[in-house]
Amino acid sequence: MKKISLILAILLLSLTFAGCSKQQASKVSAEVEIADQSISAGKVIIDKASIPEKGWVAVHELGKEVFSGYEPGKVLGWAAIEGANTNVEVAIGPTASKRIMVVVHSDKGQIGVFEFPGADAEVYIENDKRIMTIFNVAK
Repeated sequence: MKKISLILAILLLSLTFAGCSKQQASKVSAEVEIADQSISAGKVIIDKASIPEKGWVAVHELGKEVFSGYEPGKVLGWAAIEGANTNVEVAIGPTASKRIMVVVHSDKGQIGVFEFPGADAEVYIENDKRIMTIFNVAK
């Protein structure tokens, strides 16, 4: 009888933790879009950027090329976002890059302070797809 009770207790605990894991692994609905543009004025305009919680849209130089695309490189600038946003202006530092990456980041560390690398990691959705896009710098 004790053996059956122990097995039932383990089974109930397993189901409880399985339910928690499923909730924690929920998918994030986020997106970012930007058109090719000049950056001579020291800023870029991001057409669309969304995340259902407090977050950031960050402009990066292209980093190392990897099997799945590119890693984010040096951070050029960022802006806070929450919910759906259009025409987000981001002031950026100087760069000679001809292609720039825009990435959505969470705001998980100190709220309101961009901490990357660190707590404010890139946002991923299903199949480990990073919410990002690359645009060409127009002359």
